[in-house]
Order: sequence, then C-alpha cells, then structure tokens
Amino acid sequence: MIFEENRGQAEGGVQFLTRGAGRTILFQPDRMQFLGAGARIALTFPGASPSRITGEQRLPTRFHYPSRGVKNVQTFASIRYHELYPGIDVVVHTTQGVLEYDFVARPGADLRQAAVRVDGAEKVELEQDGSIRAAAAGSWMRQHRPVAYQEDAHGTRVRVAVRYERRSDGCFHLAPGDYDTGRPLVVDPVISFSTLLGPSGESSAGSVFAPEPTDWQSFLGRKRFPAVAIDTNGYSYIAGTVDAVGLMINGLPAEPDGKTGMLCKVSPSGDKVEFCSFGWLDLSALKVDGRGQIYVSGTGYLEKLTPDGSEAIWRFPTGSEAPTSDMALGSDESVVIAVSSPNCRVIRVRADGSGAIYSTTLGNGPDDALIAVAVDPEGNAYATGSTQSFHFPRTAGPAWTGQDGRRLYVTKLDAGGSLVYSLLVPQSARAPDDPPLFTVGESIAVDSNGTAVVTGRTNATDLPVTADAPQAPYGGGESDGFVLKVKPDGTEVQSLTYLGGQGREAGTFVALDAQGQAYLTGQSQCIAFPTKTDGSSPDLPLGSVSAFFSGSGDGSYARAGSGLAQRVEVMAVDPVDAKIMYATSGLPGQILRSTDAGMNWETLAAPFEASADGLVADPNGGPVVWASAGGRIWRSGDSGTNWTEFPALPLSVLKGMKKDPSNPMVRYAYGTSKLSSPLYRSSDGGTTWSARPQSCQRLLCTILDLVLEGSNLYAAHTIGDIFWYVALSRDEGMGWIPLGSLPTTPVSNIRFEPLNPHVVWAAAYGGVWKSENSGASWSKVKALGYMTAVAVEPHPLGGSVTVAVKDFVDHVLESTDGGASWDERNTGGPVSALLADGTSPRRYVLGGASPFHPYLTKLTADGTGLAYSGCFGGSSDEVPSGLAVDGAGHVYIGGFTASHDFPVTGSAAQTEFGGRSAFFLMRISEQAPPDIGVQVSPQSASVAPGEWQQFEATVEGGSGAVSWSVRPAGAGTISSSGLYRAPRDPDGSQVTVIATSVEDPQKAAAATVSLTGLEPR
Repeated sequence: MIFEENRGQAEGGVQFLTRGAGRTILFQPDRMQFLGAGARIALTFPGASPSRITGEQRLPTRFHYPSRGVKNVQTFASIRYHELYPGIDVVVHTTQGVLEYDFVARPGADLRQAAVRVDGAEKVELEQDGSIRAAAAGSWMRQHRPVAYQEDAHGTRVRVAVRYERRSDGCFHLAPGDYDTGRPLVVDPVISFSTLLGPSGESSAGSVFAPEPTDWQSFLGRKRFPAVAIDTNGYSYIAGTVDAVGLMINGLPAEPDGKTGMLCKVSPSGDKVEFCSFGWLDLSALKVDGRGQIYVSGTGYLEKLTPDGSEAIWRFPTGSEAPTSDMALGSDESVVIAVSSPNCRVIRVRADGSGAIYSTTLGNGPDDALIAVAVDPEGNAYATGSTQSFHFPRTAGPAWTGQDGRRLYVTKLDAGGSLVYSLLVPQSARAPDDPPLFTVGESIAVDSNGTAVVTGRTNATDLPVTADAPQAPYGGGESDGFVLKVKPDGTEVQSLTYLGGQGREAGTFVALDAQGQAYLTGQSQCIAFPTKTDGSSPDLPLGSVSAFFSGSGDGSYARAGSGLAQRVEVMAVDPVDAKIMYATSGLPGQILRSTDAGMNWETLAAPFEASADGLVADPNGGPVVWASAGGRIWRSGDSGTNWTEFPALPLSVLKGMKKDPSNPMVRYAYGTSKLSSPLYRSSDGGTTWSARPQSCQRLLCTILDLVLEGSNLYAAHTIGDIFWYVALSRDEGMGWIPLGSLPTTPVSNIRFEPLNPHVVWAAAYGGVWKSENSGASWSKVKALGYMTAVAVEPHPLGGSVTVAVKDFVDHVLESTDGGASWDERNTGGPVSALLADGTSPRRYVLGGASPFHPYLTKLTADGTGLAYSGCFGGSSDEVPSGLAVDGAGHVYIGGFTASHDFPVTGSAAQTEFGGRSAFFLMRISEQAPPDIGVQVSPQSASVAPGEWQQFEATVEGGSGAVSWSVRPAGAGTISSSGLYRAPRDPDGSQVTVIATSVEDPQKAAAATVSLTGLEPR
C-alpha cells in the first residue's frame, strides 16, 4: 500500500488515503475509515485530541488526477498521527500488504489512556484469542491481538504483556502489564479487512512459490483489463480500471460503480513507479508516441497527455457510449481508434485533436464486432474482429451463409478511410443443435511489407490451415488460439496455424519486432499447449496447472502436484482405500484417477463422446467404477482404465450408489432418468437392476443423495431446480413418504450427514441450510447475500462440513461446530467439486479447473515454425492484456492475476499482492542469464516470536541483486535487505529464509530459522 496526501481527490476532512485489496482506507484526524463492498467501518480513538497527520518515508511515485486539476500528489510509506494522546503518537504502515499501526508512547506517557472504538459495524466482538472482530454488510474487519515491546540499554527488544480490555462504554482500552515507564514503548496491532462481496487482503495459505522471471516483474494494484505500452527509452506503461472507493468528483463518487481509470509509468528496471494518474471512465486503450506523449481512450473520449501524465494536451470526444476497443498511432501522430458499438466504427483523429480525418462504419449488424486496429507508415488502417452480417464489406473469401457462425475478417482502409480490401476467412457451417461457431480476431499488427498478422480465438476445427503451419490440427477443448497472415494485397490467406492445446485457449495480442517476427500472447489452460524451448529461449516459469486443491486438515489448501482438467464437476473416492480417487475432467473421453489421496492425478482414456457428468466408485470398493456420460451408464472393472456401456442401468445421470449395510450384494443406484424412476435396486452386486416406483410423479425427477438407516431409506429429491424435498421409504424404495421441503429455491445440492441421516445440509442460492429432523424443518445457518453455495460436503468422520461458494471464486467455507460459525478458507483458485477424505478428519480434496495462464510464443522468421513457446504464471488464473516488443529484444507483457504466488522479482516496484487480483507488468529477455552463485549467512538462526534477525546474501557473478522470501507462506516477514521478523503467533517451529538471484531465479540459497520460546498449543 502507498499512502497519498488528499489534495482534492477524496472527500473533505480526509488528510491521507490508501487503496488496495478491494478497499479504500481514509485517514482523518480522529479516525481511520475502511470502505469496501458496501461496508464503511470506522476505527476511532476515544478521548483523543484531533491529530495532525504527516507522511513519513517519502516515495518517488507521484499521483495525478488530471480531470480534477490535481497533480504531483506526494506518496509515503507510512503516516504519523501526532500527539493523539499526550505523549503518544500513532504510526500507520504496512507489512507485506497488511495494515499495521503502532502506538508509540514516549517516556512518561501513560499507555492506559489509549483506546479504540469501532463505529459502523453491525456486530463487534472481543474474541478468545484477544483480537477485535467487527462485521458490517457482509464484510469484516479484524484487529489482531496487540504486541508490545521496549528496547533495553543494549538495543534488544523486550516483550511487554498487553491486551485489549472491553469496558462498559463499548471501547477497547489498552491494558499493558508491567513495563519501564522511563523508556519508549511501542504497541503494534495488525488490521486485516475482508469482504464476502469483494476482494480479500488475506494471504494465500500454503502457496507454492514459483521461480522468478528472467528480468523484472511487478504487481501494480487492482485489475481491470490493463493495456500496456513502452517508449523509446525503455519505460513501460500500464493502464486500466481500478477500485476508486472514497474518491469524489464534485461531491459525487468517481465512478457509479466505484471504479476509476489508472495510468502508471514504470522505470526501465522495473524498480520504481514514476507516476500514476487517475480519473478516466472505462480506460481501455493506451499508446505512447516517440516523444513520450501518452494517449488514453475509453468511453466517449480520446485524450493526449503530457509525458509526465499530469495534464491533457487535447481531448477528442468520440461520441460513443461504448469503450474504445483499440487504438493505433500513425507516423504523423494522427490516431486511429476502434469502437465496436455501434456498427464497428473506425475513426482517424488529426494529430492536434481538432477533429476527425474520417469516421466510417464497417458492420451493419448488432452482432458484428470491431476489436483491434493497426496502422502502417503510409497511414493505412487495418481492422479485425468478427461478423455475422450478410452484407459485411467483402472483397475476398466466401460470403457469410447464416449457418457458419461468427466469421473472422481482416479489413484495410486507406489514409482517407476508403476500403482497400476486406477478407472473410472461411469456416464450415454446423448443425443447428451444435454449439455456435466463432472465429474472432483479437489483435492485429502489420509489418513493413503491408502483411497483416492477426491472432484470436476460435472453436472452428476446419479453418484453412496452410501446409507449412506449425500446428495444423485443432488442439481440442472449447477453443483454440490461431495466427493468421494476410497477403499485402488482401486477396488470400498467406499463412494460418492453430495455437492451442486441449483446454480453452485464446490468442489475445500479437506484436512484431523490427525484423517482422511475430510475438504472441494469450490465455491457456496449458493442457497439451505447444511448447518449445532452446538455448536462447527466455525462462518462462510456471507455478501450477493442476485443477485440484489438497487440504492439509487444518483448513489450508494448496494446488495439488498435478491434474489437468478443463473443469472438475464430480469426484469420487474408493470406500475401502481412500487414497484412490476419481474425477471428471470436463473433456470428452477423459477420466482422472489419483492413487495418492488427490496429490497427483493421471488422465485415463474413455470411450465417452461427451464429458462425464456422474462418477461413482463401487460401494464394495476395489476396481469397479461407474460413470454416466452422454445420457448413458458406463462401467469399468479395472479402476477406470477400460470402460463398457452398461444399458442394464437406464439412468441418464448417475449421482451415487449406496449398499445395504446388512447385505453387501444389495445396493441402490440413484440420479436422473429420462425414462422412469431415478432409483434402481440390485440384489446381485450390480449385475441386474430393477426400477423402484417413480417417487415424485414428474419427468426428470432426480435423487441427489440417499442414505440407508436399517430398513429405512432417506432420499433428497429435486424436480428440475424448482422443488426440493426429503422423503422416507420403509419398504426398500417401493413407497415414499414426503418429510419436508426446503423453504428456498434454487438449491444446488443436498447431503445427508454420514453419521446421522437425520441431519441434512443444503447448498442454495443465498446461503447454507440445515435440517436436524430428516428435512421436516430447515434453518439457514449461513447467509450469503446474493451469492450461491454450489456444493456442501459433511465429513464422513464427523466434526466438519465444507461448502463451496460460487462468487467467492477462490474460497470455501468450513464449519466445525455444526454450522454455528464459519471460517472462510482460501483455496488459491475456483472450486466446483468437494471430496472428503474418509481417513483423515477435516481433510478435503477440492476440484476446480486447471488455471488459465499467459503464454508467450515467438514464430520463426518465415512464420512456419515456433522459435519458442510456453506458458508462465503462478497457481491461479492470469489474463494477459498487453504485449509490446522493444528494439533490444525485450518482451513486455501486462495483465492481471489472481495468483498470490505470481512470480515477482525482489527489486520490483510492488512485490505485495493487491488482493484477489492485481495488475502485473513484466519484462522478459531472450538472452541467457549469467552464471551466478548465491550464499546466505548465517545459515541457521534461533529467533523468538516477533523478534528480528538480519540475514546477508553473497552473490558471485551478475549484479548481486537478490529477492528474499520465507516458507511456509506467512511464517514471518522479510525485508528487501534481508531483515527477517518472526511471526508473533507461529503455526510451526521451523522456517526457511530464501535468497533468490534476480538475474537468474534458478539460483538460490536458504537458511533455517528455529523459532524458540513457543508456548505449548
């Protein structure tokens, strides 16, 4: 976080503010206000005098707000409240993105006069661990248990006992133990602030830290589709939309949705943000010319800024209510902008911004899209996107037929806006019941010969790929990227290749170097993505491609070692050997299997023409596995290696299979049937099956869960997603007695408590429900506002229940007290399936999707091969949204990431993650790093909780720069100079401190820290 002075960009009375992790914090003389996702919680200081606030540790970054006439706002690393109480200051700062404030009591000051109060919260509690927790509007703020210390005559820190004491006035007073009143005393509370509706500032537990990239890489705050540019001096620029909570314009919020445009300039080495400017609507396009002048565009405007970003040179109204799709600069400083709506409009603006040279439309239908433009030295404009119009301008390629979906076009206009050519790329029509076809151009560049190069996304498997294409066949999955070159005269395709794997891919940006070689980036799940490396390839570290999250049993999760899946919807475990697990992959003809309790997964081939939607391990355990796919039931007798269709069980979707505890040959299969009953019974171990009478008297009735208690069967029924109820059968499913229905819709799923079938859990829109009387009555045990609980799984050993929530994205909820209280657990990625490990209490394995990562691909000079290609990123989703190449062969990529472990160099301008997602900006070099060696001293140290230890790094070769990190994540903090601070309340007794070379991230050295003086847990 950076603290900025308020010079008119925030509401009156605010002296400083900081933004990050989906919130804004306003600092006023008598309070701190936390704003985010509808919550406004204030931390005040009862009995204090309104204080003068000053900034400390001035930073080089400047902030500008051009639209408000505010520029050169100073920024600081910390701020100080002076004499808040007599002899007591408050210093506010951050450590690894977490807000802290210190009560600094000078000699003779009485710390007992200091207190805090929480205003604006619906509920405020002093928890058993000594922390203060406040909740409001689905958000919460926690002020952790304070820590106090003094320094003795030798400079050694001595701990002082301190706690919060809540008094009858509702305030929390500091209650210190004995201390030396003749020496300064520091009390150090830590604040964390989160919201269930917005980003969380909590760190990801158990993250696996990936190697760092070749050059430099930095987080730059919160995301929204950032654009990237570079100038001739090596400075890089990133622009997009960020949270603007607390920013005001003429007394009104900066944006109706609490967002504002942000433009930042970063030094060539990536270690400093020169400035950030704020204040545009839907900032979506960015360019920098040869003189360092900056061009930004968004909804309704094109603006040219001075090189320092502090003021506008001119502003041109585009007249559009839609954001600018793309922008290109001509050699004469004229600007071509693309606006997709309405009717794919291309506008060329004069160099002085005084008006348009031309404004023309390409499309004539509501489904036509203009996404990208480029300009050649003669001022000709090139455009691409997609069309579904019969009358879209066309000079080459077959006309649109109406059944061939969204078609790719490449169009060239001359300097006056007249049509030169317009090529439509052919693709075959599909049957009416097939998914709609699309081929969309996302980015375009043009070389010195007038050859247009386009990348984009497609699900068409029969594009006219050329004979020398690096990838001739469609990769598979939902979509592929592609690279297209059009002959300079626009008469035909010069070259076309797919670029994708078996997941979902999209090419998003193409850039050309001075020799016309193409560099490409896009988004991929990295499932069989084309990869090539050689001795000159840049280092492209990839953190994880696994779709699974392994729980440790204490509520923390990390990506599993392997397991590629487009999306896991169903998981199953062998009831006898819990280390054997199965999962759907989301791709046709694939099943995943793990033999080590979900840590690693292998892909098994299956004859399914559709992706599996049901998966069950046989109730007796062993090699028999059942699946449903394409409306049919399949059986494997060898743990999923081979499959045969099993028509004797005519369920269309298999939800589960349970055996009779008194007779293992008797079992029940349940799910959805298009023919008759959703329940079938077998008395011969699953060889033959008989339907039980239809229980709900409706078509497409589904039994979602079933449990046997003696001779009784309890079943959770649903009819579509409209009506849900629990029913009881006392005669092996022949007759049913409705027990009660859930008083809410829609419901995602229902699960019986394994140890007590009378307890039923339901995941639903808006919350989690529980019944303790077999469904006769229900109570909501967790409200989720507008979010949807999509899966609920009580642990088979009892003691916990875990819920996946759709809108959390990377979180699940866990209750260990029957739903009375819930903890939010970070997973590091989206979750769509839960599986409880029956051999380990509280341990769950979660299924999601293989994360989306950026890729970087360079084509050979003739375009017929890959010079290099590979994915990179952390352990969660990333989206590239900008690409540039400079004259020195450096490649710049910008975008946003949800990975807490996205690889960041230690010298980067910002190394702290910005919340649930953050901008990133990186530079990659093709040159190999120098031969480097790293050593750390001391190699081992003993440190008490909360205390400090200085480490030194010695580097042989290179510049000597290192980045510092600690493992496990959250086990203390370490500064850029190697000063380590142990956690105040550690989870373990040993920590590893790591120094990694900035120039060669493969070279690192570690030291071991033993934490001493721990109290028994």
